[in-house]
Amino acid sequence: MSTLKTLLLALGVLAVAGCSRSDQWTAFVYPDINEVPSPEKSEKYIIGNFKTFNECQAAAIGKVRANMSIAEKQGAYICGLNCTNRKEFGNLLVCEDKRK
Repeated sequence: MSTLKTLLLALGVLAVAGCSRSDQWTAFVYPDINEVPSPEKSEKYIIGNFKTFNECQAAAIGKVRANMSIAEKQGAYICGLNCTNRKEFGNLLVCEDKRK
């Protein structure tokens, strides 16, 4: 196989591998909108991981409503995209994007 064909094959494999990475949305639900914790404490408020933003949002809103009916406090939520612990930030959980 020529060098050019080998290079093109390698690039094709990398392109497919890069496209196969699926995004993951993490739902954070805080029981009291007036006491949203600092980012370093947010991991304990994770309620789950989801394939799409819509799934994340629906689960988070459902949990906020359930908490509100029990505690009678307005909660808050956020969905984070591809959240990972980052060593360069003191192992803080960092997300590529956040939405409500």
